[in-house]
Amino acid sequence: MFASIAPRGRLTDDELDACDAVRARSIVPILDYDGSYERPFMLIGRELDFDEVELAGLVEP
Repeated sequence: MFASIAPRGRLTDDELDACDAVRARSIVPILDYDGSYERPFMLIGRELDFDEVELAGLVEP
């Protein structure tokens, strides 16, 4: 795939949409999460203020 992208220097809109779709399929609401991801992380659906951001570290299941 990268060999076909390199000469263009950018992804097409369809390729970007496909990347977004793959990422979206992996997003699970926290209440539905079954603990099966090897290294999960949490997404917050809003912009955070600087004082709201903190590193949580690894959480063991």
